[in-house]
Amino acid sequence: MVTRAAIAIWSVAVAACGDGGGQEPIDAAPDDAAVDDARPGAQDAARTSALKVLTWNTGGPLDATAIDLVAAQSPQVVFLQEVDGPDLVENLRVRLQAVQGGTWVKHEISRATDTTQSYVAIVSKLALGNIQPVILRMPGTYVVSCYSSSPVLHAGRAALGATVTIGNKSVAVISVRTSSASDAGCLREQENTVLKNWASTTFPAPHIFGGDFNMQPEAAETEYQIMLNSPNPTTDSWALAVNRGTAISFDGAPSITTPTRNTRLDYIFFDQGAADLDVVSSEILDEGALSDHRMMITTFDVR
Repeated sequence: MVTRAAIAIWSVAVAACGDGGGQEPIDAAPDDAAVDDARPGAQDAARTSALKVLTWNTGGPLDATAIDLVAAQSPQVVFLQEVDGPDLVENLRVRLQAVQGGTWVKHEISRATDTTQSYVAIVSKLALGNIQPVILRMPGTYVVSCYSSSPVLHAGRAALGATVTIGNKSVAVISVRTSSASDAGCLREQENTVLKNWASTTFPAPHIFGGDFNMQPEAAETEYQIMLNSPNPTTDSWALAVNRGTAISFDGAPSITTPTRNTRLDYIFFDQGAADLDVVSSEILDEGALSDHRMMITTFDVR
């Protein structure tokens, strides 16, 4: 259930953001050097525990072949978006538990009250604590001045967060799906602002955000820059892995713009400068016709 507090966070953050059209894009491009500079000395730090995180917009169905593909990646935490129903999430949990052992847990929420067939979920080999949802976009027909002067029907959007403990370190893990229309940049600016404000007040650092953000990894893409910059700045784990030479792409030529659909719409972010998290590697895997999105996998060192 989404609480009144979560709705209040959405309202306050959107109000602070204005109509989303007044913020100037941040000029600093997320070039490889800048991304790597966000983690000074991280590559030399001693490794303690590995945390393998997978995110995938399944496009609705999650059949046995898709489930087997996820299981074959040996993740510890799985973020899912646009899953047709809780039964499919449960099928994945059961399969992962059978393959990897241990006690797998899961939680899912409908993206909003306007649908019963689009879920955001977390499936985890690690126990989930402090499970919390947040509304990123209220469903309904209303005016958002940065987007339209007339009422527009908006699909609901939401994120789901929890904490996991690996070694002796607690990490917040958050599955995300934002507005998908290509011209909805100002809506995503508001949603990313809500997301970061909510995460910072709901969970202690560090945070890992994974999901379908529906944006481009570009200097002129304000919603992407909102994720990278203050307050509560994050690092794009794929961009960092590309810079370090530890990225693996389905086409053999990893770049910051390697597509997860027709362009790169999917991301795994983590707190910028987090002393207790570092990226070991990241991969974008092509799963053929199983979904219209490719899955992304990032392995972290947790210290």
